[in-house]
Amino acid sequence: MINLFSLCCCLFTFTSSFFNGSSFLCVLSSVSLCCFLVFFSISPFSPYSLFILVCFLSPSSSCVQRENRRLQEANMRLEQENDDLAHELVSSKIALRKDLDNAEEKADALNKELLLTKQKLIDSEDEKRRLEEESAQVREKLQGFSFLNLFKETCKEFK
Repeated sequence: MINLFSLCCCLFTFTSSFFNGSSFLCVLSSVSLCCFLVFFSISPFSPYSLFILVCFLSPSSSCVQRENRRLQEANMRLEQENDDLAHELVSSKIALRKDLDNAEEKADALNKELLLTKQKLIDSEDEKRRLEEESAQVREKLQGFSFLNLFKETCKEFK
């Protein structure tokens, strides 16, 4: 019986052409085939083993087509999901930008209103001081006159 190692080496060489030189896949498939052939006591050089080898390395066309169709459907689903997420992202960015612009406009309006209110407060305080000073001056003038004297003086002016 053939040595298992030499059988794996032969199969590795044979399978490397099917897997475009991918060492891992070649080793994996070679070892799997060797184990299968040894387990069932099949001679590695019999026509039956070559048939098993060809079947193992080249799956049926319908199987490949089914797998291809499944992968294409999954790809289309993922592309659609990606498009939906991109659209949602753009929409949310637009909405956030609009909200930010509105908030900035409101902040600007409130700042202008605050400045106007501060100016009105300053003007009102100035008016209050002016009126208090004027009121104090009138009181000083009136302290020197009594109400009766003021009445008499006013009456003299009319005569």
